[in-house]
Amino acid sequence: MNRRNIFLLIILMIIPFTALARNYSATFHNADAESAIAILKKATGCDFVYHKKLITDLHSTVTGKYHDLPLDRLLDETIDFQLGLSYKIVGNTVSLSIKPKGSKLKATVSGTIFDEEGDPLPGATVSIQGTTNGVASDIDGNFTLHIDNENPILLVNCIGMHPYHLALTDKSVKSHLKIVMSSSISQMDEVVVTGYQNIKKENATGAFQQISSKDLDTRTMSNLTANLEGKVAGMVVQDNKIQIRGTGTLKASTSPLVVVDGLPINGTLSDINPYEIEKVTILKDAAAAAIYGARASNGVIVVVTKKGLSERLTVEFNADFTIHERENYDDLGYCSAAELIELETSQFEWLKNRPDDFSYMESSFSRYGGTWNPLNRMMINHYYGNVSDADYNRQLDTWRQNDYINDWSRFMNHTRAEQRYNLSVRTKGKILNNNLTVNWQGDNTTMVNSYDNRLSLRYLGDINPIKWFSATVGLQLDNTRQKSRYSYYDYTKFTDQPRYLSFYNPDGTPARLQAAVDLNEPSLANPDLGLKDEGFVPVNEMLQNTSRYRETYSRAFVHLNFFPIPELKLSGMFQYEDITAKRQDLQRGDSYVRRHWYNLYTSNGKHNMPEGGLMDEKNIEDNYYTFRVQASYDKTFAEKHSISAIAGYEYRYTRDKYTDIQLYGYDEKTLTNSNGTMNFYDLSRLKSTDLGSIYNSGVYFYGSDVAEFSDSEHKYISYYATANYTFDSRYNLSGSYRIDEADLFGADKKFTRRPLWSVGASWNVHNEAFLQDNTWIDVLKPRFSYGVTGNINSNYTSYLTARISVHEDTGDKYATINTPPNDQLRWEKTKTLNVGVDFSFLNFRINGSLDYYDKRGSDILSLVDTDPTTGWASLNMNNANTRNRGFELQLNGDILRATQPEQVGISAEIALAYNNNKVTKINHIATSGYNALKSSDYKEGYPVNSIYSYVWDGIRYDDEGYQHIYWKKADGSSNYDGLTSKTFEPADVVFSGSLDPKWSGSFTPTITYQRFTLSAMTAFYLGHYFRPNFNKWYYDSSYSYGNAAPKEYLAYWRASEEERKDMLGNGMVMNNSEMYWDDVYFSDRHIAKADYLKLRNIVLTYRFSHKICKKLGMEELRLRAQINNVATWVRNGDGIDPERVDAQTGKWDFATPRSYTLGLYIKF
Repeated sequence: MNRRNIFLLIILMIIPFTALARNYSATFHNADAESAIAILKKATGCDFVYHKKLITDLHSTVTGKYHDLPLDRLLDETIDFQLGLSYKIVGNTVSLSIKPKGSKLKATVSGTIFDEEGDPLPGATVSIQGTTNGVASDIDGNFTLHIDNENPILLVNCIGMHPYHLALTDKSVKSHLKIVMSSSISQMDEVVVTGYQNIKKENATGAFQQISSKDLDTRTMSNLTANLEGKVAGMVVQDNKIQIRGTGTLKASTSPLVVVDGLPINGTLSDINPYEIEKVTILKDAAAAAIYGARASNGVIVVVTKKGLSERLTVEFNADFTIHERENYDDLGYCSAAELIELETSQFEWLKNRPDDFSYMESSFSRYGGTWNPLNRMMINHYYGNVSDADYNRQLDTWRQNDYINDWSRFMNHTRAEQRYNLSVRTKGKILNNNLTVNWQGDNTTMVNSYDNRLSLRYLGDINPIKWFSATVGLQLDNTRQKSRYSYYDYTKFTDQPRYLSFYNPDGTPARLQAAVDLNEPSLANPDLGLKDEGFVPVNEMLQNTSRYRETYSRAFVHLNFFPIPELKLSGMFQYEDITAKRQDLQRGDSYVRRHWYNLYTSNGKHNMPEGGLMDEKNIEDNYYTFRVQASYDKTFAEKHSISAIAGYEYRYTRDKYTDIQLYGYDEKTLTNSNGTMNFYDLSRLKSTDLGSIYNSGVYFYGSDVAEFSDSEHKYISYYATANYTFDSRYNLSGSYRIDEADLFGADKKFTRRPLWSVGASWNVHNEAFLQDNTWIDVLKPRFSYGVTGNINSNYTSYLTARISVHEDTGDKYATINTPPNDQLRWEKTKTLNVGVDFSFLNFRINGSLDYYDKRGSDILSLVDTDPTTGWASLNMNNANTRNRGFELQLNGDILRATQPEQVGISAEIALAYNNNKVTKINHIATSGYNALKSSDYKEGYPVNSIYSYVWDGIRYDDEGYQHIYWKKADGSSNYDGLTSKTFEPADVVFSGSLDPKWSGSFTPTITYQRFTLSAMTAFYLGHYFRPNFNKWYYDSSYSYGNAAPKEYLAYWRASEEERKDMLGNGMVMNNSEMYWDDVYFSDRHIAKADYLKLRNIVLTYRFSHKICKKLGMEELRLRAQINNVATWVRNGDGIDPERVDAQTGKWDFATPRSYTLGLYIKF
C-alpha cells in the first residue's frame, strides 16, 4: 500500500460524510425571535414568512445546540416549544403564525426513556413545560405523569442529554411513549486526565488522545497493550511493546511512562486489569507530558480505573474464552525426513569423488564416529561394506517414513485455550463509594503440562465524610503462577534429534536414542566405574525438567484531599509497590541431563557430581514507593478569566534485589541438596572423564555459576508547577516547570538537577462570535506547544561501579570495574515542538486531530571512543543527538448515524502517522567493518534502528572446487575475505534501510443494526526493511547436516553443475570459504521491504434488549464472537510475515496462529 492509496482511502471515507448529511443543525445562545429565525434560515436554507409585529411583541428566546435533526423536529424544538409560535411548511417556505388557543387536555401519559444506544435512562425528569408538575423516571426508564393543562408540552431533562420536547395531543397520550434522548456532551466538554490534574479538553494546549472504556470495549484482548493498537495515531505496537513518536534514545528505555490513578507505576500495562479501565489518555507532546519530567520523553499513558457511580449495588461479570489454532511446525521450513536423507546422501556421494575431503571425514569417523548421527554412521559403514545394500536401503526406507518433529509436536503440544473471568461489585453511597473486583486469567499455553495463570484482586474506595475533605484508598494484588518445560543441555528440543528418527520403535514401544554419548562406549559397560545409562528415551524425558514461576505484585495507595476554600485543593498521595518473584528451574535426578553430567564429572573412579537433581532458584524482590504533596487552584473570574494551577513536591524510591542459587544433588521430596559436600573448585578444573577421551567436562561447569547476588536502590526528588489560563473560553495558555534530582549523578547540582519545562497555546476558534452562525464547524482548535522532557537509564551513574567476586583459587575478594567515574554524566533531554489542530465538522460527523511534531534529543547516552591509555577504549557518555519528525492524523466519522437501535449505523476510525527518525550527532566510529554491520553500532545521519549490509559481488569457485562468497569494497574492488578480517572496513558497509516503520496506521469500520455491532480492525506498518529468510543465506560447511536443515539446501543438490555456479552452496563445498556461515546473511541481497497490513480482528457483538434483560433479572446482557489474526498482506516477494522474523538476522519463529474468542457480559 503506497502513500497515494492511503490518502485516497481517507478521501473516500470523507466523501460519504458530506453526502449523507441530510438533516439540519443549529446552535442558539439566548437568541431573541428575530435572531433565532435568522439562524434557522441560514441553517436550513428556507424562507420564513411572518408579520413583523408577530415577533416584535414576542419576549421568548431560544437556547440550545441541535444536531442532525429533520426540519420539522428542528422547528418543533425552536419555533413551537420555545417561541410558542405555530408554523407551516410549504416547499421551501416556512410560514409563522400565532398558535391557536387549544382546549385543556386531561389525561395520564406514560412512556419509557432511552439513550441513543437503546439503554433505559433512570432518573430523568419528566414535566409539563411551564409548570411544576413533574416526576422522575424509574430504574427501567419508565414514567407516568398526570396532566391537566392547555396545549401541554412534555419536557424531559437528564444530565448529559439534550432536553426533549413533545407537544401532547389526545392521540399521543393514548399510546405508551418511547422517548430517545441524545447526548449533549460534546467532545470539548470532556475532561483530560493527566494524572496531576484534570483539564477541560477545550482549555488544553497539548497533544493527547483519550480512549474511553466504551472505545476499549469494542473488542476483547488479553491486555491493554494489544487493545491500544489502532486506536492512537503515532503509536506503534509490535511484539507487545509500545513506541510513541519514534525512538529518541540509544541506551535508555523506549517505553512510555505508565500512570495509574494519578501516580506512575513501575509495573507494566500487563499488570492492569483490562476490564477495570474507565479511561486511557495518551500524552504525546511536551505541553501534555513535561509535567512528568525525566521520564516523559517516550510519552505518557495515563490510566483511570473504574469507580462506583450508581447509588445502588451493581454487579458486572465478564467471561471470555479464546481458542488458538495449533502452531504449524512444517511452516518453519525444515526438510522432511526424506528430504534430509536426500541431502545427506547427495553430499556423501559428492564427497566420495573428492579424496581429500573424504579422507578428512574418515579420520573424523575413526575418532568420533560413535557420536555421529545414525545416517552418517550407516552411510560410511555401508561404504566400508559393513552394511549390505539391502539393509541399507531397507533402513533408509524406514527412516523416510519417520517424523521426529511431528512426534515431538503430537507429544508436547496441544490446542491452546485462554479463559478470563472478571467479577466487579460497585456501590455508591453518600459517604463511601466501593469498587471490588476479582479477576482470573488461565492459559494452558501451547505445551502440555504447562500453564500461565493469574488471580487479581482490586479494591478502590472513595470517602467523602465532610465537605472539605475526601480520600481515596486502593489495593491491588496480583498472583501469577506459571509452569513450563525447562530445557538446558537435555536434548529435549524438537531439533535435538534427526527428523528421520521417531519417538517409538516399529512395534510401538518407546525408542531409546543416542544423545551426547555413543551408546556402545566401553566405559558404560564397565560396572566398576558406576556410570549411569546414557540412553535417551523421548517419551520419558520430555516432561522431566520443569520451570515454575511465581510472582506476587501488590500496589497500595492513598489519596487525601483537603478543600479549605472551593477553588483550592490540597492533596497528599502515597503509593507502595512490591514485586516478589521466584523462578525454580528443576532438572530431576533421573533426567538425561543429570545422568549425563553425573557421568561426565566422574574421573578416576570418583563421582564428583552428586546423585540427584539440580535446582536453579532465582528470586526477585522489588520495592518502590512514591510520595507526593500538591496544591491545586482552579477559579473563574468575571465569567471570562479561568485559571487552573498546581504546584507540588514528589519523592520516589526504588530498590531491586536479585539472587540466583544453584542447588546440586537436589531432592524435591526431602527438599535437601548436596552443595555442602561438593568441591566446586575441583569441579571447575576437571579436564578428564571416565566416559572417554573424546568427552570434555570443562565446558559445562564454572564455579561462579553456583550463586549470584545483586542489590540496587535509587532515590529521586522532584519539584513542579503548572498553570493554565483561559480567556472567554477562546484563548488558552499553559506553562509547566519541573526540576528532577537523582542520586545517579554525583553531588554537582549542574548534573543532578534537570530543569524541564513547557509552554503551550490554543485557540477555540469555534467559540468566536464570527462562527456562531456557522452550521458545519463544531470544533476548530489550533494548538502550539514547545518544551523539554527527559529520559534516564538507572544502569549508568557518575560513580565508579564494580562487581565484587571471590577468587576461586585464593578465596580473596576482588573487584572488577564495570564503569569508571564520570562526573559529566547527566540526564538525557528532548526538546519537542508540536503544532496541531483539533476539529469536528458537520454536526460532529467528522472528528479528529492533525499534528506535526519535531522531537530533538540531546545529551543522549551512547558509546564514545576514548584514549586507550585511560584503560577504556570506549565509554558510555552523554554524546549523541537524535531527531524524530512527523505528523499524525486521527479521523473518526459517522458515515450513517443511527439515532435509534433499529436504524443502520456506519462509522469508521482512521489513524495515520509518519515518522522520520535519525541520529544527528554521535562521536563514535566503528572499530571494524564487522562492528559497523550491527544495528547497535549507531551512525550519524541514519535512523536509530538501522539495518546495514555488505555489497554482494557473487559466488565463485576456486581451483579445488570450493565455493567462495565475494563482496565489494567501497572502492569497487572485489574480495572474499571474511567479514571479521581487517580487509573488511567500516567504509565497505552500506545502509539498507530502517528497522522501524516510517508509516503506521489503522482503519476500523463499524456497522450497527438492530442490536448487532460488526467491526473490523486493520493495522498497517510501512517504510521499513528486514531480512526475510535466514535459511536462504546460511550454509553448513560440515560433512553432515545434523538434525535439521532448511529446505533451501535442496535446490543446490538438485541443480545441475552449471546451475550451481550461481547458487549459494552448502556442506563441504563451503569448507574453504573465508566467510563464516552466520555472516552470509549480512548481504545487501538479503534485504526486503517489511511493509505489511494485517486484519487483526473481526468482532460481532449482540446486545439483548432491555425487555429480555428485565425478564432474566439483568440490567444488561451482551454476547460477542471475535476472530483474531484474520489475514495478512505483505510486500516482500517471499510472502513472509515480518512479525514472525528477527528483522536483523532473518531467523524465523512460528507465525501467530488464528484464534477465536467468545465473550459474555452481564450486568445486574
